[in-house]
Amino acid sequence: MIAAKRIYDPPGDSDGTRVLIMRLWPRGIRKSRVDVWLKELGPVLPLLRAFRGGELDWAQYTQRYLAGLERPEAQAQLAQVRAAAKDGTVTLFCGCPDETRCHRSLLRAYLLDSPASRRNQSHATPTGALRRCEMTKGGSKKMRAYVLIETAPGKTKAVKKELAAIHGSDSTVANLDAVTGPFDFIAVVEGPTLDAVGRLVTDEIGSIDGVTRTTTCLAVAIG
Repeated sequence: MIAAKRIYDPPGDSDGTRVLIMRLWPRGIRKSRVDVWLKELGPVLPLLRAFRGGELDWAQYTQRYLAGLERPEAQAQLAQVRAAAKDGTVTLFCGCPDETRCHRSLLRAYLLDSPASRRNQSHATPTGALRRCEMTKGGSKKMRAYVLIETAPGKTKAVKKELAAIHGSDSTVANLDAVTGPFDFIAVVEGPTLDAVGRLVTDEIGSIDGVTRTTTCLAVAIG
C-alpha cells in the first residue's frame, strides 16, 4: 500500500516506511521522523519556484513533474519505493499544506500506475492502471473521477455486477455505463478526498476478478 501525508501531520503507527520526497529538508522536523529521504522524487527547484511564482499553472506543473520522473536518478529511487511497498505500507511525505496541489499526490498516482503507463506518462492520453489529472471541487465538496475499465473476455457481465455492488465507506460508484471501444465500462466515482477516490479505484475496482486494466482521471476545472 502507498499512502501520502504532510510531513507536519502527527506520525501514525499505520505510516509504515516513512519516505520524504522533498529536495530540501523541512524546517523543524527531526531526522527520526523519516526512514528514507529520496530527494530525486521531489520537483527540481526551478520547477517548484516557477509554479509557486505563478509562471506555471497546475496542469503545466503536473506535466513537467511527471516528465522529470523519467530521469534515471528518479527511476532508481522509484524502484526503492516499489520494493519497500512490497513488504508493507509506504507513506510519502512532503510539506505542502494542500494535498490537491502537491507532488506527493502526483507521485502516489504515478507509483500506482502499470509499467506500460509509466512508459507513456508524457503522452496526452493516459493508458495505465491509474492516472490522475487536475482536480476540481464541486459544491458538494466531493471529488469526482471517471474510471475507464477493461475486462477479460467472458467476464463483462460478472464485472458489471461487482461494480454495481461497490459502496465504499467514504466513496462510491455513482454511475456506470457500458461503452464501445478499447474499454468496456466508464464508472463515475465520487469521494470526499483524493485518497478516498484512489483507494476505491485500486482496492475495490482494481481487485475485481476480470478487470484487466483501468485508467482514471479526476474531473478538471477549465477556465
